[in-house]
Amino acid sequence: MQCPGCFSNNNNEINTYTSQGYRFRKCRDCEVIFANPMKSGTASWYEKLWWYDLSGASLDYLRWYEKTFLKEDIEWDLKKVLNIGCSRNIFLKELKDKGCDVTAVDINKDIVKFTKNVLGIDKSFVSDVYKLGINEEKSKFDIIIIFQVLEHLEAPGEVFRLLKGFLAYDAKLFLSIPNRDRIYPQKSVWDYPPHHLTRWDKKSIRMFFETHSYRVDKIITAPLLCDDVYYLFNFGFGTRTLERKIRAGSKNIFFPLIYYSLCKLRVAFYKLLAAIGRIFIKEGQDLYVVVNCRKD
Repeated sequence: MQCPGCFSNNNNEINTYTSQGYRFRKCRDCEVIFANPMKSGTASWYEKLWWYDLSGASLDYLRWYEKTFLKEDIEWDLKKVLNIGCSRNIFLKELKDKGCDVTAVDINKDIVKFTKNVLGIDKSFVSDVYKLGINEEKSKFDIIIIFQVLEHLEAPGEVFRLLKGFLAYDAKLFLSIPNRDRIYPQKSVWDYPPHHLTRWDKKSIRMFFETHSYRVDKIITAPLLCDDVYYLFNFGFGTRTLERKIRAGSKNIFFPLIYYSLCKLRVAFYKLLAAIGRIFIKEGQDLYVVVNCRKD
């Protein structure tokens, strides 16, 4: 079987990471771990996942990799930005407010509608990443943002060949991907096919981009965060039960008050555990990667 990253046939099946008939293989050349078969969920499949339910969107919440990106030393004004895979928060609005000319694409029509109508990103399109059927197909972008997308792709090597046609001179790619060296790589079902098809560490991501004649400028590992500890212990202080009741339309006026109080308690508790855990654990949930389109 051909590696979807570097196209090498030099790979073997590994005994871990089995799910719903999928097996996993590891490339001996670029060291990416990938699913067999490399078949992701359809657009309609993604639309049904609770994770992409917009009723749970938190507008003012920015993820670690989004905050890291917004701290980059970039002259934002008039930068042409392509965002592949829209967020459910204010991230893209933050870019627009900085003066960026933002184009956004996603396969989920509801998220694209949210991005356009709520965040005010007019150039938001429903598009398959393998086609990038946006209205400005001949545009060159200064920045391409691909947060939490690479691991979903059936043909990552082909996608990054395609993106070269959209990159301006000296353009950069900014990515975030789950870190397979984190403390719980097999715990969460979201990290299995057909949701996630590939697993990456710092070495494999660097080798992948070098294979495709990109230059990796930096890779940053997230610290252990509050959310990491929460997912690890999977104890919600009753918040998930209350959330289900609220979403189901419960009229109990006390449920929202109790829910938000318990959320604050949960966050405080897991922030404390994360602070202690960072003394011993150096590998957090995600990798943040900056890639230069120029090899030299």
